[in-house]
Amino acid sequence: MTEEPEKKELELSPQSDWGPREKSELVKLPSGRVARLKRPSMFHLIKTGRVPNPLLQKVLKKTEERGELEADAALFEFMEEFAAACFVEPIVWVKQPIKGGIPITNLDDAEIAFVCEWANLGVMALSLFR
Repeated sequence: MTEEPEKKELELSPQSDWGPREKSELVKLPSGRVARLKRPSMFHLIKTGRVPNPLLQKVLKKTEERGELEADAALFEFMEEFAAACFVEPIVWVKQPIKGGIPITNLDDAEIAFVCEWANLGVMALSLFR
């Protein structure tokens, strides 16, 4: 007769295991300024309405058609929202001022593009339309 291995009971994970999901790091921007950035969840951005509806519709339509996405205002609006979501310190806001935060307009285009690339938005966006 073979012995069954002793079944180990599941134990609840301690609260310390449930810390912040996103890891952040210090990143030097093209301007020379340093910020603490994280890579945000695309699902969270969509769920919280930070992806402009016209862009979402285009993404879904173009994904089906496998065509090219035109660079328009909705795409640039999304890039600003995405870049702002990457900032841990300083806090960056796009439409609704956040106490202690700075407006996205305080970043130049090169910084916004750099942050999006750093967070792999460029790679992700291109893969959607191939």
